[in-house]
Amino acid sequence: MIEGLILFDVSYSDLNPTNQSGPVIAHASNCSKYAEKKFPHEAAYDAYLCGSVLLKIAHLLLCRMPCGTTGMGPLFSHYLDVLAVYLNQVNLIRAGVSKINFSGMDVPTQRPPLLIVNVREWPRVNEEQIYRELKILCRFDVRRLTKNQFLLFSNKFKDTRNVLQSFKAHPNLQISLYRHWRHSPQVNCLLQICSIVASWSLLTFLFGSSSVCAM
Repeated sequence: MIEGLILFDVSYSDLNPTNQSGPVIAHASNCSKYAEKKFPHEAAYDAYLCGSVLLKIAHLLLCRMPCGTTGMGPLFSHYLDVLAVYLNQVNLIRAGVSKINFSGMDVPTQRPPLLIVNVREWPRVNEEQIYRELKILCRFDVRRLTKNQFLLFSNKFKDTRNVLQSFKAHPNLQISLYRHWRHSPQVNCLLQICSIVASWSLLTFLFGSSSVCAM
């Protein structure tokens, strides 16, 4: 609900370039209090909040279309038409697809690559400290991978390029592209086990051959 309130405030502020030209919502006589105060988690107010934001977004999308509406202003049917392409779709964050389409095939989405941070000479560093260090340049989701390694997630290719370039000479953080077969702890553990087994088998073969020759 906090996100909904933020979206509502932004859609009715100067940050929305179409705020002044958008549709006007008239409150019923028994709901006029919603025009003066906020009542989050009250069913009717929450419905008003969601509907208002949806209508503002529809108006913004409509104004960005190359062909304008008539001088009478957009009709409600115009808003339905501009929203039709988003019907039955749910937005996803940090996933292989940008949205789930409940009425058709999911559209493949190209995401920025994962980044990995290798920490040097920074004892007991945590996700919050990594986030603050990067926040000066751009924002990433940070998740610990190992004691001294962290994964970085972003939706923007620009941020990924910037952080790779800007942190090349950082004294404590070495940032590079994440490679599963190189950086995954599970893969590294498996490779170590295979290396131990292979070494043991080789030693057994060599010592076994030496014993046979001695006999």
